[in-house]
Formats: sequence, structure tokens, C-alpha cells
Amino acid sequence: MQQQIHQTLQQAWLTRGWLSILLLPLSALYGALAWLHRHLYLWGILKKQRVAVPVIVVGNIVAGGGGKTPTVMALVDHLKAKGWQVGVVSRGYGRDNDICTEVLPHSSVAQVGDEPLLLANTCQVPVFVATKRFDAASQLLAKYPAMLTAATVDFAPHDVTFYLRELAASYHSYYDAERILVDDESVKLARLALVAATAQVLHNGLAVLGVSAPQK
Repeated sequence: MQQQIHQTLQQAWLTRGWLSILLLPLSALYGALAWLHRHLYLWGILKKQRVAVPVIVVGNIVAGGGGKTPTVMALVDHLKAKGWQVGVVSRGYGRDNDICTEVLPHSSVAQVGDEPLLLANTCQVPVFVATKRFDAASQLLAKYPAMLTAATVDFAPHDVTFYLRELAASYHSYYDAERILVDDESVKLARLALVAATAQVLHNGLAVLGVSAPQK
């Protein structure tokens, strides 16, 4: 039943039919709460928490099935190939507890969630789950201090610069060759997700270098 409800709501989100119209009040409420949450940080009421290493956030702009896990795997493989020490943190969606813990090969899906377990076994990097991802990141760095050492001693900002330049050039070539707003809804959403992900990576990379990114 839960899976059926999930599929029905996701289909309503994609097709914008009568059900999505009925859910507009909830959408407006969620948007208002998200706006308030963001501005509580901007106003200084909620305090930002930072870790002492660069962080890349992989999010989602579609209702489920947006390809976050393959994106994380690709990023991990790319960064490892560049010589970076990589770790992954997650909330562990679907697990039956809220403990901050490391994802180990013998961990169960119920303990850590299916996606973190897949990432740990496939990517062979430290993965931690916690309700608050800051707690997971802190525990990861506490157990694997080599990551912190590599970031502080061997950190090479020119590698970030080269990577951002390559990413921007690749995206520019893609944008010239492909239309973003196509008729096929699933293709359009996938390409919009790619645009958003590229923008976020560029924003995060520039922030690591201490450069503010333009809003448009």
C-alpha cells in the first residue's frame, strides 16, 4: 500500500493532473516552511554548522528517482581518481533507528538504509549515517583523521580550479548541443536536474576557493 501511494504521488507530481491540483495547498505550505527554514539561517536564528573539509551536496529537484545514488558514485570515483580522500554521509532513509553509525559490509538495510549500504560496498569509501548529517560528518572525520590531514596539509586549490573549468566547459558544450526544455517530460526533468546539479557543484567549488558565485 505504501509503495502504491508513493507511485501515485510521484506520478501526480510528474503529470500535473487533478491530484496535483488538489495538493497545491500542501505545496504552498511546504514552500512557505522551506522559505522560513532557509531564512532562519540567513537571519542568524539557526546557526550554520561547518566541517573542516570541502563538502559536495547531492540533492534532488524531482519527487523521487532522480539518480542521486549514481551521481554520488560517479563523484566518488572521479575524486578518488584525482587522489582525494573521500567519505560519504547520509541520513539513511528507510532505516529503523536514528543512531549515528558507520556503514559496514555486514550492516543490514534496516540498520543503515539501502542506498548507504550500496555506496559503502560499491565505492569502498567510509560511509556514515545519522539523522543530522553534521553528526555523521563529524564521526567520519573523527574515525578517519587522514581525510582531515589530507585536506589541511596536501590540499591543492589548483586541482579544484582545473576541475571547475573542465566542468564548465563540458556543460557549455552540452548546452550548445542539446535542448533543455524538450517535450518529453522525463527527459526535460532529467536535463533540468543536470543543470541544477552542475550549478550547485560550481557554486560549492567556488565557495571552497573563497569566490562568490553569481546568482544568475
